[in-house]
Amino acid sequence: MALGKAGSSLTAELNRLAGITDVAKYLDAQGAANVWAGTTGLATVGALNIKASSSRTRDKFKDIDGICNELASTTGLATVGALNIKASSSRTRDKFKDIDGICNELASTTGLAAPAALRSIDA
Repeated sequence: MALGKAGSSLTAELNRLAGITDVAKYLDAQGAANVWAGTTGLATVGALNIKASSSRTRDKFKDIDGICNELASTTGLATVGALNIKASSSRTRDKFKDIDGICNELASTTGLAAPAALRSIDA
């Protein structure tokens, strides 16, 4: 999968992940999330829950923090904290990185904005 542009918006990233490359045909974040997840009519978080687990029912949907905690095998952390733990299980809170820093660490990249760094993981 080709990398996008550093600093691109969530909407741009969701469109890219959905395979929409023509800016004139971009969908809003909700629409692009649904295309990427193969769903229709769900809110952005709902579509991303299905993308994370296609068997997840609506009554089990998680918010973005919940999904990141699920991936990191943690509980109760904010998105950035969960991603920091995902990158290094021995990292203490005083060593947490910001969202761009942790996404670059997870992707083994440097200097990219979080969306661009995360795209390289999905390559």
